[in-house]
Amino acid sequence: MSRRRFLEIAGAVFSAAAFAEPSAAHSPAPAPEAGEPLFRISLAEWSLHRTLQAGRLDNLRVRADDHGVRSLLIMCDGEGALGDPNDRARTTAIESHYRWVEAARYLGCHSIRVNARSQGSPQEQHELAVDGLRRLTEFAAERGIGVLVENHGGLSSNGSWLAGVIAAVDHARCGTLPDFGNFQASASSCRSPRP
Repeated sequence: MSRRRFLEIAGAVFSAAAFAEPSAAHSPAPAPEAGEPLFRISLAEWSLHRTLQAGRLDNLRVRADDHGVRSLLIMCDGEGALGDPNDRARTTAIESHYRWVEAARYLGCHSIRVNARSQGSPQEQHELAVDGLRRLTEFAAERGIGVLVENHGGLSSNGSWLAGVIAAVDHARCGTLPDFGNFQASASSCRSPRP
């Protein structure tokens, strides 16, 4: 049995056991279409960051193709604050994300994941983040790519604030990629992003 087939079977067994409703535990699951896998599992590359950084795994594109893995999104960090209060710095941050939009399109991804960092009062940060996200989303949308904001510290870890930003951007290609362990109850209790 190949490692790939083992992982497919193990993932199917685990998923079925973990998500089965008690009343449906003894009912057979519907069979997948011919040639379709029973489950499709998504894994963030971050889950392998230590292995990648240690050089024990090479994540070149051909590796994904060889194993039937699809790239879905690119997580972008360190490109500047999309809600920077300085107009020039905000524009630079927006334009620094363009290469990741182009890379996502080249790799066949549907989106890039970004942060909504800013400074100032919650209302000021709201307006700045909306501007940066809208401008980046308009660029990405022209290329068929979405922009997803992760609640990654600061005000973005306040669900109400982030929802308001996304609603104000008001673009079908702008949404969220929630980390459910990163939300805070109020803006005053927001914490720094995890290392």
